[in-house]
Amino acid sequence: MATTPNLNLPLLDSAENVSEDHQKINVFLQALDARLGEIAVTLASLAVAGHSHEIAKINGLAEALALRALTDHLHKLNDLSDVNVTDAPDGSVLQKVGGAWGFGGRGYSVAEINNLLAEKVSVAGLQSDLDATRDAAVAVVMGGATTAQLDTLKELSEALLDNDSEIAALISSMATKAGWNISNTFAARQYCSVDGGHGSWEAFGYGGVDHGSALVLGIARGSKANPEYLKYGDLIASVRARPWIGSFGATKGMLVWLATQDHGPDQFGTEARVAVTPNGQTAPQVAAIFRNDLSLQVSGDKIFIGPSKDEAIHEGNLVEKAAAVGIGSVYEGSNANNLNFPIGTIIAVAAPTNTYLQRNKAYTVRLGTDTRYYSTTGGGSALIGTWACRGMSGDWGSGNYVYNFQRIA
Repeated sequence: MATTPNLNLPLLDSAENVSEDHQKINVFLQALDARLGEIAVTLASLAVAGHSHEIAKINGLAEALALRALTDHLHKLNDLSDVNVTDAPDGSVLQKVGGAWGFGGRGYSVAEINNLLAEKVSVAGLQSDLDATRDAAVAVVMGGATTAQLDTLKELSEALLDNDSEIAALISSMATKAGWNISNTFAARQYCSVDGGHGSWEAFGYGGVDHGSALVLGIARGSKANPEYLKYGDLIASVRARPWIGSFGATKGMLVWLATQDHGPDQFGTEARVAVTPNGQTAPQVAAIFRNDLSLQVSGDKIFIGPSKDEAIHEGNLVEKAAAVGIGSVYEGSNANNLNFPIGTIIAVAAPTNTYLQRNKAYTVRLGTDTRYYSTTGGGSALIGTWACRGMSGDWGSGNYVYNFQRIA
């Protein structure tokens, strides 16, 4: 029998008798009545549209809302369970320590510190204050001279030595000078004059030092009768314990002159001696060695002459040390790959093809690819010292030129 799809009610059949259809209709009406009755009961239990409820009449709603905060509420940072920032000073930052948050110090990287310092320097007035402090210090040390008057080596040398002619040469060459300690025995209290043009500069040495110690010469400003001898710590005691090392290389002319001075008793009394002639060596020998051995150091308004640092020189190795620094007349060896020639040596040097070299200009000179020649190019070992081109000496043809070179330092 056919039925409806939802309530499964019987449907009429045209092939059946009317009496049978009446029975189906009755079944249909009874089922429909039952369904409509259920709907009526359900609708009666529902609330009217647009109705409202009191919160108290809704089970659990008041309790749930009590656990919630107002929409416009605010919290203090210190009210949080894992934060403790009570009485934090202004400018503090949060820092996590031991699993909780508190106030900590500000950390800075090196780059940040540099930037902050750079900003401080640019603050208006600060740089001028720093300049004024520096200028005041210079004026005290240099007797009223300003920084602008002493910002070059030449101006400084003139201020210290009243434009002494020897210091001008010293400044031009001190970058290329070097030297050694000077270990010898000297008679006590030896003097020689270092006249800066006004007769009031004197040199004095502290003698009695043995081999292994160092000769120290100090220049003090003052008169012969009342010199203002240098008080540089405990100089007399200290030079016997360790050598004093200078800062500025002395010029050949100044030290040759110094080494050859031999003043008599009429100038300095019975203690007058040659100050820098070690162990009976002649003045020319001393001059040749000392041109690179002594050094000058400036401190306040005093200048000191002292030995420089490498190995000590004494009468047993004067010749050896002279040869080591290229002081001599000619190279007498036979080593085809020798790199160290005496200063003043002249050699023939090949230049790269079609290359013109400038007269009196310094170039690097190297060993050639075989033992026949020297060259200004290639991968051969470089000769020691400074070599200057002295002009073209020959032409091999096809743009191959030969030049004379001289060692000048």
